[in-house]
Amino acid sequence: MTESSTWLPTDEPSSERPDGSGMRLRYRLALVLAFHLVVLASAWWALSPDLGSRAADPGGIPLVGVLVAWAVFLPITLQVPSRVRLGAAVGAFIVCLAAVWMLVPTIEGVYAHTVMTKVDGATAEKVVMLDNEMQRVDYRLPDGKVVQGYYIEQIVDRRARRAYEFNHPSLPGLRTGPFDSITQGQKLSVLYDPTGHAYARNADANGSQTTSMVRLVLVGAAWVVVELTCLLALVRRRSLAQRLGKEADAEAAGQPEA
Repeated sequence: MTESSTWLPTDEPSSERPDGSGMRLRYRLALVLAFHLVVLASAWWALSPDLGSRAADPGGIPLVGVLVAWAVFLPITLQVPSRVRLGAAVGAFIVCLAAVWMLVPTIEGVYAHTVMTKVDGATAEKVVMLDNEMQRVDYRLPDGKVVQGYYIEQIVDRRARRAYEFNHPSLPGLRTGPFDSITQGQKLSVLYDPTGHAYARNADANGSQTTSMVRLVLVGAAWVVVELTCLLALVRRRSLAQRLGKEADAEAAGQPEA
């Protein structure tokens, strides 16, 4: 009897991919790291805008960053353990949509109501109109100090805005009014950051403190779901994607799954 060759492939699963576990661990880890890097980079950009650039858009993660984060998280949800129901994976993806979208507004709102100081009677020294529903403003505080900031314009009336948009169609991203804007020399209440990390803004830009805290609780809970999904995708043995694929193959063959 001839001895079996040691170089021939065997049917034994590799130690790195037990039970034919599909996507390798290093690729799943790369997806998880990429998702977090995209979110962190996008949030940093949004929280540190250059007010000298017309690309500055305080108030949220850039749309490109949001879309990339969602696109990366989608395959992560399919790598959760096979025992997880498809509906639960879809729910985790929807939760991720909300968590990424609301991350920066939540951080800004909580920071504004815990660190920044409300100053009444600030004067708008210099006002530059932008196309993204905001104005770049230099505020002179009552003590004479001039700080850079912005004014997030408030919608005057939603019915009026809908009527205006219908009668004055414009390209996406451009001003579609009508908004409550300010003019040079106007006095108003602003939020000023004594630490100098955040730009000054109109005091009503981030809503009430109660709204910010409720949003923090909701977004915090959503991120627990997001991180749990990432963890399950890393530690699973057989993925949901594999189970769905096997079920689809069995259905196509007209046989129940083994």
